[in-house]
Amino acid sequence: MLTANLVRVRISDGRVVPQYVSTSSAQQQQRAAALIALFQDSVGSSRADLDEAISDHIGVQTDFLVQRGLVKLLLDRTDFEVNSPANPMELRQRVFRLAATLLPIVRHADGLPGTPRRTVLEKVAEHYGVNWTDIDAALWADKPDAQRIRSVDLLEPGELLDRYNTALAQGVLLRAESMTVHLDPQTSPGRVRTVLRAVKFFGLSHRIIRDEENDALVIHLDGPLSLFQGNTRYGLQMANFLPVLLLAENWKLEAKVKWGDNDKAARFCLSPEQGLRSHYADRGSWQSEEEVLLRQKLASVSGPWTLSERSEVLSLKGGDVAIPDLTLVHQDGGLVWVELLGFWRKASLVPRLAALKKAAVGNYILVVSERLQMDSEELDTTPIPILRYKGVISHKKLLELAGKLPRTTDIPSPFRQF
Repeated sequence: MLTANLVRVRISDGRVVPQYVSTSSAQQQQRAAALIALFQDSVGSSRADLDEAISDHIGVQTDFLVQRGLVKLLLDRTDFEVNSPANPMELRQRVFRLAATLLPIVRHADGLPGTPRRTVLEKVAEHYGVNWTDIDAALWADKPDAQRIRSVDLLEPGELLDRYNTALAQGVLLRAESMTVHLDPQTSPGRVRTVLRAVKFFGLSHRIIRDEENDALVIHLDGPLSLFQGNTRYGLQMANFLPVLLLAENWKLEAKVKWGDNDKAARFCLSPEQGLRSHYADRGSWQSEEEVLLRQKLASVSGPWTLSERSEVLSLKGGDVAIPDLTLVHQDGGLVWVELLGFWRKASLVPRLAALKKAAVGNYILVVSERLQMDSEELDTTPIPILRYKGVISHKKLLELAGKLPRTTDIPSPFRQF
């Protein structure tokens, strides 16, 4: 991810336009390759040595921000280690305590009164069974400049440039108040399901509506700047969602953002026309840790309920779409759907509750985390059953609540109209 000072954009007619680089440009490919080689050659060196090599390499090149952006992405893929026989803080404490008993300490003997510094280090080295020079080198090994480069997860030049362009768009989304994604009706069902599951995997506060005229799906997402006091974690989750969207076809994105020192309102638009490429694997399932754990617990208990592997996308009256994460099947054939919410706020949850009530969906449970509430407003009495939790979702409470609900015996098809 790029830091804010590395996100290159221009403002045109109230729109934020990232300054993407040409991934097919021979010059850009060569520059990316040179930086990749520099990082590859730095393995085993210190962070300070790497920083110096980067500064010497970039120098006063005209595309300074591009180069620094590529460097940031490579640093994110670099594994640094502390090369020390023990925790450096522990070493410092041991050296300083010993030195305090041998004052005065002199750097070199040279006939001067006092204890040579080397003598102190040698005594500490004996304790760890290493050479005194190892202790000397490790005293401040936990400082960033002294960390050693263990390895670098390298990319091909074209891949690095693709990551850079995507990172520019992600950097803009970190300043979003809201984002709307349109999925064309021609988008394949598999891609639609992947995008919708990813929205939930990243816990984004959302509302999904089906356009009844052309069957397109419209996904409304709260932006990080719309939430209570803003939220860095939520912003990163929204940014991480973007590469999933890039896997789809026939989509467009529009975000309302605040940009510049004065947080001026602007728009950001994105579609396949910009040619951004996803670096995510085309995985078939996106499940949050909470969902995985809940599934495991439900599968481990016996009783009248079983967990179905079906996955529905339910179209409600009025155009809203509900996406249950779990389908509980009772031994009498009845169904109860369970949806796990990620980040949420009252303003975005109330319309969803109203849509479920309007559709007369009585066998639907919303599971909400008190930790992920992004405003301070209390929920009043709700028309739809809600299971709240703080740490871990209680499968026992969920099954108890499910047992109190009316159960439909109909098996819905995707986009079933209630």
